[in-house]
Amino acid sequence: MAPQTSKKQSSGHLDTEQAPVFNEATFFVFDGDKVVISPDLLPIISFLQEIEKEVKSMLEIDRKMLNIRSYFKELFKLIEKSFSVLKEQSLTFEHTLSQNPIAFLENTTIKPFTRSKVVALFAYLDTLFCLNLAYEKQTYDKEKIIGFAMNKKEIDSFLNRFCLHESNKWGQKNPDRLRHLTTKDLRELRNCLTHFFSVQNKVCVADDLLNEKSRELERKTNFQGIFISPEDLLEIINGAVRIMITRWNNDHAENQKSNSDEFGERITCVKNIVHDNGAIIVKNSDVHI
Repeated sequence: MAPQTSKKQSSGHLDTEQAPVFNEATFFVFDGDKVVISPDLLPIISFLQEIEKEVKSMLEIDRKMLNIRSYFKELFKLIEKSFSVLKEQSLTFEHTLSQNPIAFLENTTIKPFTRSKVVALFAYLDTLFCLNLAYEKQTYDKEKIIGFAMNKKEIDSFLNRFCLHESNKWGQKNPDRLRHLTTKDLRELRNCLTHFFSVQNKVCVADDLLNEKSRELERKTNFQGIFISPEDLLEIINGAVRIMITRWNNDHAENQKSNSDEFGERITCVKNIVHDNGAIIVKNSDVHI
């Protein structure tokens, strides 16, 4: 989960159009719950928070629609009962609904789009991967970052250190599944879904509603098959975010002790890549044409 933020006042100014220059007022502290940052780093956290909100909204669509359908079923039953009472009292009135209630409910039925959710989540994970590359390689050159991102060793290193690491909270909750899940599994699942909208043999996707059955199948097959739900992947990503910002916190603390500029130079690259390439959310109220 992208942590909540609070801002620490800073008098410094960071020009993102120029080569990264350490801002002495740059401040980054993560206490395990919230991030306290200087204003120049707010775009990074805001960028991650907006992605998380969008992804979580998408994952909640199914359940929200089920709740809406359940509510309207109850409402229609109440209306039918009310009309029956009116009829018994010889009280009637004419009114035609724009839609048949049953047809309305049928139109609100949506098919599960589990694969689409997982594809979107892998796009979120790719974003974290690129931000980490900007930090570790100390560059915000888009072409260089794309080049690093195409390197299988870099991909596997990132997945091992952030997604499948024992400190990731998803892994701590699912130790048996973590032991049988490899970087190759995640990489191939991502590639199969994004390029062919399909899955590979070992790792499949399953809706969270099938969680109990999925766990039972994994145990019975001795984890020859693993089922990943969108909620699983989001939890893995949230764990990766936590590991990443914890590292930023530790690097910042170490650099303060050693009076080094390295953290500032690295985090400035992250800020610049977000500034240059991050999507900007534009609301309808902001468009005046």
